[in-house]
Amino acid sequence: MTARTTWVAVATAGFTAVAAVGAVLLTAGPRADDSPVDVTAGPAAATAAPAADRATLVAADERGRIVELSADDGTQVAVLADGAITGGSVGSLTVGGDRRTVFFAHHDPLVGLPCDSSVVALGLPDGRTTTVGPGFAPSLSPDGGRLAYVGTDGDPSGCAYVAHVRDLATGAESTWAVDSGWADHYGLCSLTWEPGASALVAQLCHGADTVLHRVPLEGAGTIGDTTYLGPGDPERSWTAAAPGAGAGTVVVAERCCLSTSPLEPSHRLVALDVATGEVAAVLGTLPEAIESVAHVGAGPKGDLVLVAFAFVDDGSTERQLLRWTDGETRLLGRGLVAAAW
Repeated sequence: MTARTTWVAVATAGFTAVAAVGAVLLTAGPRADDSPVDVTAGPAAATAAPAADRATLVAADERGRIVELSADDGTQVAVLADGAITGGSVGSLTVGGDRRTVFFAHHDPLVGLPCDSSVVALGLPDGRTTTVGPGFAPSLSPDGGRLAYVGTDGDPSGCAYVAHVRDLATGAESTWAVDSGWADHYGLCSLTWEPGASALVAQLCHGADTVLHRVPLEGAGTIGDTTYLGPGDPERSWTAAAPGAGAGTVVVAERCCLSTSPLEPSHRLVALDVATGEVAAVLGTLPEAIESVAHVGAGPKGDLVLVAFAFVDDGSTERQLLRWTDGETRLLGRGLVAAAW
């Protein structure tokens, strides 16, 4: 098995945990037959638009709904969409600044690979859907003007190696490929903006080994040796990222240690300088029960929301939605596969 084939196999098993924070089966209500619904056909059964004060989270649950939750205790506030695409699924999502558009990754669970995903825009409250393009892991810039996503071409032997950035006002789009030296071993699995929207960080994955690169937004080029940010320590893995509290930074969930304790990892949150790849600050340590962090989202006043897999009493793991505030982590809910502020 080649290194590239290994990444595709890893994607089949690990797309839920690493690249797209899980899959949600979505339903659009009773249908007379089992025929698929085109993603542009809409509308979904949307009932509201989320509050604009960011006191709530937008999340996808295992019942196939996009819901609004209290960011304080996880209580459901409203059902935003009671299903978007029959028989499809959703990975990570990102919310527009006006809270009236949710971008998400539609993925066909029968295919089993993110290579068959599409990025979809869901309008609220009308519930109409529009396909942005083939890809997954959408990430809206903090200024709301650009959408980054991992582009795919539908070919399992060569997908997930292109970063797309689309100007939402003009529709103009730029792309950056991962050069062959990295693409033979890693797949591109997520993109994260720094707060000023002047830099974009790409996460490359190979099983539990995940690294970060800076996308060269300032001009043409590829993601490769000159864009590598880290980690410099081979025992550590940067598994998820979100815009930081300060300009030029991102918050990273760091896992350690890959060879000495693969079954008992420790996790901490660190602030990373995007220009240098240096750890600017250690924000805190996450609870020992956490097995892996699949997603980190930035909220107001430096708060974070995490989707993590955590060990429970019987030794199994469950997916948990967590809020991190000033070094304290609290449980907001279970069975939620994606969330954004």
